[in-house]
Amino acid sequence: MGLLFTVLYVGVDNGIVIEPYPLIFGIYLVSGVLAYLMALAGAWSALTVLGDPRRSETVTSLAFLIPVAALAAIVIGVAIAWSMGFTISLLTYCAVIAGVCAVLAAAIVFGRFRILGCRSE
Repeated sequence: MGLLFTVLYVGVDNGIVIEPYPLIFGIYLVSGVLAYLMALAGAWSALTVLGDPRRSETVTSLAFLIPVAALAAIVIGVAIAWSMGFTISLLTYCAVIAGVCAVLAAAIVFGRFRILGCRSE
């Protein structure tokens, strides 16, 4: 992040025009990919520490479910913010975070349930 501010400062100071939109989009893209990979690595690590024999199937299931859950979380977050008038109050902020966390937690539970349900048949 410090590099970003340095590039923007140098660009503004020396008269070089830097279009911030591709730069910001790149930061969001890299952050999203890292968050996705860290979520999968975190699930793998937690299940390994717990000694779960089905960790590979669970992480594979989550690899497919996390992007779908992210899209659903965006829709839920926007819907909650829209219902509250897109205000910048603390209540709106907390409600959106709670909604997004609930959707992501439901995706993790569904992924795990799907794996356990398939194995028990």
